[in-house]
Amino acid sequence: MKILITLLAFLSSCSDSKDVSLNGHWEGKMTSSGRSLNISFDVSDSKFLYDIPELGVYGESIDTREVDGNEFTLEIENRETIVVTGTAKNNIIDAKIRGIDDISISLSRVSVNPVFFAEEELSFYSEGAKLSGTLIKPFTREPFPVIVYVHGSGKMTRETMRNWAYMLAKEGTAGFIFDRRGKGSSEGDTSRILPISVMTSDVIAAVDMLKNRKDIDKMKIGVFGLSQGGWVAPNAASVSKDIAFLITVSAPGITPDEQNDYVIDKIVEKYVDNAMGNNKWNGLAEGDSNNTFRHNERNFSKSDTEIVPGFSMFDPLPVWSKIGIPVLGLWGGSDRIVPPDESKRKIEAALTSAGNRKFDLKIFEGANHVLKLYDINEKFAGKWDVAAPGSTAYIADWLRKNVIESNR
Repeated sequence: MKILITLLAFLSSCSDSKDVSLNGHWEGKMTSSGRSLNISFDVSDSKFLYDIPELGVYGESIDTREVDGNEFTLEIENRETIVVTGTAKNNIIDAKIRGIDDISISLSRVSVNPVFFAEEELSFYSEGAKLSGTLIKPFTREPFPVIVYVHGSGKMTRETMRNWAYMLAKEGTAGFIFDRRGKGSSEGDTSRILPISVMTSDVIAAVDMLKNRKDIDKMKIGVFGLSQGGWVAPNAASVSKDIAFLITVSAPGITPDEQNDYVIDKIVEKYVDNAMGNNKWNGLAEGDSNNTFRHNERNFSKSDTEIVPGFSMFDPLPVWSKIGIPVLGLWGGSDRIVPPDESKRKIEAALTSAGNRKFDLKIFEGANHVLKLYDINEKFAGKWDVAAPGSTAYIADWLRKNVIESNR
């Protein structure tokens, strides 16, 4: 469903004025009930991006604009229709979101020049398929450190990881985001679940392509795995000598079958609580689930047959026990998809057994599968998920110390 954002901008001093231009870089606040979030716009004739860091939103695109005098219609893909009305005058935008009480937006034009990262479309071959992605380049001097982003399960394209890539590009690290095999512009098997070895080969092929570029620092190539990518990225790091660092968010320290059982337990717990009138649940945490194998009450973790060969019984701990490079692993304490405490404990033991002393593992209490606050009362304006306080800064600080400023 498309979000339709209508921005009505009126120049009070000039009723017959020409179309208002929003081109440039804008910074300001979005405020509700005394709570403010930072927001920025970067606008050109052909492109409109916005950031709301506290919501974990970076480089989101408004795809279509219609201009009629001073009236603007901006369109972005999402789940709902949002209408914003306001005024633009003397390089100031004051606006409100229609239909939602007590939300105001105030922005100042900081520069007439928008701030856009350079992007380059790339393709590479892996396991007989041509895969496609985008390289997002920071403003720092070449050669850049680079991160290959490994998405979760399902119909994942490069856009799934764009927020993360834009966030860390602001820290000076290039990001390569690509369409999952068989999805988007990538060729190959269209199955929702693929063998870990195939997905690992795709990541390594991306690393091999990037390490031969002159604008990439081949000594500072890392991988970032989210959810299901938390199985794949470490596996790639355990195999490829070209991977210099590893970041994971919600990496399972258990097999896919065991993780599926965890999801089932949380679903049962939710419905039991609801049946007893305990309405503490706000649905399952956002993010992608690997809940593909659930069938009645079968306990897959005790099965000796793989439901999906090469995937469902994949044990990540022997992989982690081979990793000696710097590692950052993060989890949400209220994750309903991956068990955070168990995963952290098991992965820490595996890294320790490998003699790795360069890891940092942390749980953000109250956060969900994608490090957003879980409690509905924490939502901004009761509507939008807020990033766990300190989570983005934690990643940026670790990256700066262990990669960007490192002489390794």
